[in-house]
Amino acid sequence: MNIAGLFGKKKKEEPKSKQSKAIQSIGELDKGIQDLEAQIDFNEKRANAIQEEAKAKLKAGDKNGAKKLLVKRKRHLEQIKNYEGALSMMEQQKMMLESADAMGKMYGTLSNATSALKDIQKDMDVEKLEKMREDMEDIKDTQNEMKEFFAEYANEDMEGIEDDLKELEDEIDQDDKVELPDANKNKIHQPNVEVKNDDEKELEGFLD
Repeated sequence: MNIAGLFGKKKKEEPKSKQSKAIQSIGELDKGIQDLEAQIDFNEKRANAIQEEAKAKLKAGDKNGAKKLLVKRKRHLEQIKNYEGALSMMEQQKMMLESADAMGKMYGTLSNATSALKDIQKDMDVEKLEKMREDMEDIKDTQNEMKEFFAEYANEDMEGIEDDLKELEDEIDQDDKVELPDANKNKIHQPNVEVKNDDEKELEGFLD
């Protein structure tokens, strides 16, 4: 019995796009760079520690022990060089992938924009534009004719208004010539009353 048949056929994985591959590769390089940096840091610390141990051995007079430690330290230093070479290569690859990914996105954007422009221009017909321009000119002419018509209609309403206005002005002039009552006739004459202030009263009392 085919056990695989119980679970159905395995779906084929869809091929990844170039952009997704680039993003995945950049992620893998980031992790590799972090791992290498950690390894370099570890080996540097070990090399420094071994060097201190070798110094202590040498001070104690144990030259053979110091030599063995220095050999061990040398291996760590060589390992650091290897890691640094790989790190430099990974960083360069990462920069190249990031640049290629950015250029790919830029190319895709430009390609989509060009395609959109072509699609828009497909619906544009020079002859149709000419017809639209002629229609606009006809509409403008019709609007101008309507404006002139209404202006002439308004002028007809103004006929004779000047005569009416002149007649109204004459009536106003006549009204102005009518004699108005003399305001001085109704004026009430009041006797002049001398008002003395306190200083004058005090002076008169002193003279009395």
